[in-house]
Amino acid sequence: MLSTSYQIETTNTEAKCYHHETQNITLFCIDCGFSVCNFCIASKEHCNGHKFDLIQNVMGFIKKEYEENFLPLIPNRIKKDKITLSLSDSYCSEILKKLKFNQDLIKEEFRLIHLTASIVERDLLSQLDTRHDENLEIKLKLSYKLLNDIDKLQTIINYKLNENKEINKNDIENKPEELKIDNNNNNNNNNNNNNNNNNNNNNNNNNNNNNNNNNNNNNNNNNNNNNNNNNNNNNNNNNNNNYNNKINELINNNLNNLSSLGCSLNGVNRNSKIFNGLDFELIMNHQHSKIILSNDENNKLLRGYKKIITNTNKKEVEKIKNIYKSMIFVEDKGSYYNERLPLETKTMIWKGEKYSLFICGGENIFSEKIAFNSESKSITHLRVSSTLGKSELLFMDGFEQQIPSTLILSGSFVIHFGNIKRPVLPGVIPMVSNETLEIYFEGYCHHIGEGVIPNCGLYLYLGELATPLTYDSIPPKIQVLYLMDGFNQNLPQGIIPEFKGSLYLGNIKNPIYMNSIPRTVTKIVFLDNYPHKITKNQIPSGVDLYFGDIVEPLTEQSIPNNINSLQFKDGFNHYLTKGIIPSTVGSISFGGIKKPLQVHSIPNGVKKLVFTKNFNQLIVNGIIPNGVLEIYFENQNPVPVSSIPLSVKKIICPKIIYQSLKSLDGKKQITFEIF
Repeated sequence: MLSTSYQIETTNTEAKCYHHETQNITLFCIDCGFSVCNFCIASKEHCNGHKFDLIQNVMGFIKKEYEENFLPLIPNRIKKDKITLSLSDSYCSEILKKLKFNQDLIKEEFRLIHLTASIVERDLLSQLDTRHDENLEIKLKLSYKLLNDIDKLQTIINYKLNENKEINKNDIENKPEELKIDNNNNNNNNNNNNNNNNNNNNNNNNNNNNNNNNNNNNNNNNNNNNNNNNNNNNNNNNNNNNYNNKINELINNNLNNLSSLGCSLNGVNRNSKIFNGLDFELIMNHQHSKIILSNDENNKLLRGYKKIITNTNKKEVEKIKNIYKSMIFVEDKGSYYNERLPLETKTMIWKGEKYSLFICGGENIFSEKIAFNSESKSITHLRVSSTLGKSELLFMDGFEQQIPSTLILSGSFVIHFGNIKRPVLPGVIPMVSNETLEIYFEGYCHHIGEGVIPNCGLYLYLGELATPLTYDSIPPKIQVLYLMDGFNQNLPQGIIPEFKGSLYLGNIKNPIYMNSIPRTVTKIVFLDNYPHKITKNQIPSGVDLYFGDIVEPLTEQSIPNNINSLQFKDGFNHYLTKGIIPSTVGSISFGGIKKPLQVHSIPNGVKKLVFTKNFNQLIVNGIIPNGVLEIYFENQNPVPVSSIPLSVKKIICPKIIYQSLKSLDGKKQITFEIF
């Protein structure tokens, strides 16, 4: 757990001993040259046997040593301590990045291990399923065969029972007449017997029905002369037909079985005695009985069931664990602090500014302006921090190294990317919160993809680019976007994100389109030399609008209604004729414009006017319309009293203008604020 005991020491108003913090200083140790307390004198650890003097006696010596030897060194020590503190912060920042990298590395490695283990797991489960399916196949095959055999054997048993009943019935019908009479007298009993037979037939299902049909058929053959007297015989004839059909079907189904047993049916009349009724059934029952009773395949199938177990080799599992531990492990790799070759730089001039061009060596750089070009050696070991103000980094045309994500650490930076050989990757530009970050891409030849520019409140400057911008190039949390001189990209809707900030447009190559500028922008500045005509719907409403020395004059459709404020900056060089400024504008500021204002240049709806210190045009009667409530004069040019309309309630101005307007003071209820 991290310690929470480290706190910044506060200054104590009492002179306490360095060694014994609760004791006041009383003496000065001459041998140590240190102020001490009574405990120090008595202690064996401090000043034992040394000479002492009263503090008041050595105050002159203390003051002289402090002012001459210590005080001059303090600023350098403060600077050095700040550098050390910055190094500590940079080390921790790099350690944090490395921690995230190492965590991701371990997670990825174990993701692959888990993936491999899951493949083995699926294979083992598949093997279990396959073996289970094999056992299930044996069960289905054995069940089908056993049920079929049981059905055939049950048929054979039922056949034998019905055959015995038919024999008994025929014996009764062949008795003498006197016995038949007795039988007729016992019709009720016969009927009961018939009912019992019927019940037996029902219990024996289809096989018993066939036997009953056989019995009825025999009765029918024995009583052909009594057909008209016995309705039951007619029913038996119907049953005979059904029975014969079943016999024929059974014969056809069993021809192959008979042939396999050596029974040749060639030349045999199926209507002959051997195939009539019971004889054929006897043959089939004989064959089925012989085949089923002599077949031991059921036991063979039963022995086909496989016993399945899962074995775990604990030793091999332990080996795999040890392999993982040896494959991925955490270790210390020494101190971050490393003595390197001395930093070697040389001075260069870029755009009139002096820079330190990095050549080689060093580790931590705290220069205010650092440049890198094709002469620069490896920068993978460098760490750049900004602790003493804003630092500027310049990656010049021809720089061919990959910029590491560990190069730029904490602080405020201005970073320029020129036509460098390798693209800037996500993470190179640090994410900042409180510090100011300004990023320039001028002549940059690579695609600016998502994440290259961090999504934070930075200032982004875009010049000429070799690769078109895409919808994810510019993040939505920027504060300011500058499209500088030479910017050569088209701006369809969506390229500039919906950010809440300021947009500056310089001498760009291509005109903006309708909806190029998102409605979330709060301020739009057309800088000097903006070359394109500003047409209807290019500027969204609700913004603060500024015009510099633009090339094309404004028209009545250039400025939208409902803008917050309007300012014409120094150098604006076009006439403001009637209708150019909408009447809905509430506040207008005029800088050092080149063309004089005209009557009706300022619409009647304006409530506040500002004339900056560089405004030098004459303000004559009618320039300021009636309806203006407040005027702020920053310039020094006298203003005629007649130019101030009756509607004005407040004037803020320097003394020189007040002198020209003081006659209004108290007459028109105008409040003056003089500076």
